[in-house]
Amino acid sequence: MDTLSQWLKSDEVTSILSIPAEDVIFVDGETSKNDKKNLASTIADNDISDQSENTQSELTVKPVIDIDLDLEQTAEIDNISHLEQEILENIANGKDLSGSDLTGANLRNANLSGVNLSGVNLSDANLSGANLSNANLSGAKLSGAILINADLTGADLWGADLSNADLINVIFRKANLSGAILSSADLSNANLSGADLSSADLSSADLWSADLSSTDFWDADLSGAILNRADLINANLTLTNLNDADLTLADFTLAKNITIKNIKEAFNWEQAKYNPIFRKRLGLLAA
Repeated sequence: MDTLSQWLKSDEVTSILSIPAEDVIFVDGETSKNDKKNLASTIADNDISDQSENTQSELTVKPVIDIDLDLEQTAEIDNISHLEQEILENIANGKDLSGSDLTGANLRNANLSGVNLSGVNLSDANLSGANLSNANLSGAKLSGAILINADLTGADLWGADLSNADLINVIFRKANLSGAILSSADLSNANLSGADLSSADLSSADLWSADLSSTDFWDADLSGAILNRADLINANLTLTNLNDADLTLADFTLAKNITIKNIKEAFNWEQAKYNPIFRKRLGLLAA
């Protein structure tokens, strides 16, 4: 616990808590729940005495930080913290991170706009809320990464691997995802309007309620994908594979180059939205 204790007493933490380091104490997993409640309830500006059986002396207490981690967990957290700090320092100093191994890095809410991360291994990394607009992630490995609410507007993800990634609410507006692998990725409610997904692999991806308007799906693989309530207005579907995709309430109004064959290879195609002319070609009654 020494390393974690030092970190929690550091200027970085105590400045956030607005308390001096000498006023921070720690209770660990061996302290009973009653003792913790007693400590929390007796916090005051003056010295207090804890009368519980496990406390041996009077303690001057203000905030109480409850730490219940074993040494292995502590070491892991400390390593991730140092890794994140090193990454951000390198970025701030203009260092080229292309090709780096950042597996499992914690970069939540980091500002990586315009940074060159081509070929970087960010597998299982946490990039939730990060700003990656106009970043170069071509050939990057992001399999299993968490990018919830991240902004990748205009980013270059050519040939990137985002398989099984958590991409809920991610903004990919006008991003280059040509040849990218997004198989089994969760893209529900994501914004991919105007993005280039030509030759991309989106097999079994979840695109529920995603904005796919004006997106280029030329030669893309959407087999088995979930497109429920997705917006594909003006999307380019030339040679797109929709085999076994779920099209429930998907909007294909004004979609380009869709074919009867492709649509009918999908599930629930009768429940999707089409313009009146294409509905008639599909043998559907007027909406």
